[in-house]
Amino acid sequence: MHDVDMLPLPGVDYRFDPAREVRHLSTEVSQFDYRLPYDKYCSGALIAHKAFLRSINGFATQFWGWGGEDDEFCARVAKWKHGGWAAAERAPGGLDGMFGRPDKAGAGARRSSLGGGRVA
Repeated sequence: MHDVDMLPLPGVDYRFDPAREVRHLSTEVSQFDYRLPYDKYCSGALIAHKAFLRSINGFATQFWGWGGEDDEFCARVAKWKHGGWAAAERAPGGLDGMFGRPDKAGAGARRSSLGGGRVA
């Protein structure tokens, strides 16, 4: 899943670990000052194994136009992997672990390496 208004940044590792089922790629984007806008945010760009997408029944078909489909998808990921959002937040690694996000301690270093400002 990839929102068309998000472009890859130089110097960011976008590789996918084959041992993971899903990874949230857009965790540090300029439009949100290189932070997640909210804990359950998993919009923008995600990568997942085809078998994993099949196991959660792919994407919902009730959405038309813009908005909501990514949040619904991520809620189903949390439900499939942990039984729901609350259990996912309590699981080892929390939501960051569930979505394969980079550790938050490294985020400041990555932002500094990009010049600390917004990327055009």
